[in-house]
Amino acid sequence: MLRVALDPSPRPGLEGTVRENVGWTARQLADEVAVIDDLPAQISLHAPDGGEARVVHASMRHNRDNILPDTPDAVVREQIAPAPH
Repeated sequence: MLRVALDPSPRPGLEGTVRENVGWTARQLADEVAVIDDLPAQISLHAPDGGEARVVHASMRHNRDNILPDTPDAVVREQIAPAPH
């Protein structure tokens, strides 16, 4: 989203449609875009029992590597690796 906010140049086809939607969202957020840009890529929360919860956008591999309802379990294991305790 931030890249589109900084470079709103038009693109053809599906990419253009996606960029229009992302650009609209960026305009609605206006001043908050800088706050979002400062957020960490990953947050790890640790429980007293040693457990861990990770918060990322999409997967541990990449912020566009989505985990979807029909993603096979073997692929999900790769996407969250290394798995938390």
